[in-house]
Amino acid sequence: MKRLTQKLHSRRGETLTEMLVSIVILGLSIAMMVTMIITSTHLTEQSSAKDKGYQNQLSAAERQDGFDNNGESITVDNGIVSIKMAGVEDPVNIDVKVFGNAGELKSYRLPKDGE
Repeated sequence: MKRLTQKLHSRRGETLTEMLVSIVILGLSIAMMVTMIITSTHLTEQSSAKDKGYQNQLSAAERQDGFDNNGESITVDNGIVSIKMAGVEDPVNIDVKVFGNAGELKSYRLPKDGE
């Protein structure tokens, strides 16, 4: 406790070495923070682009117009959802139960046993 009060009442300033170390630590901290912000922004942009593509394809499937985006598409025909992904030769076909009228928003679910 006595040492702390002596340090507080002391008129000695910081040494040049202490100041340089403080500046280096501060600089490294700022550089790390800037890197984190840039990475976060980049990931947010990627996520937004993928989400927009997903929503476009989902909307196209709802409209049943076979939206195509760089070789990727989702189509619905007679209760079969066909998903074509870039880099995959054969589309994935899924049997579904379709709800909704023509020209309206559609809803899908996997058929229950016996349907």
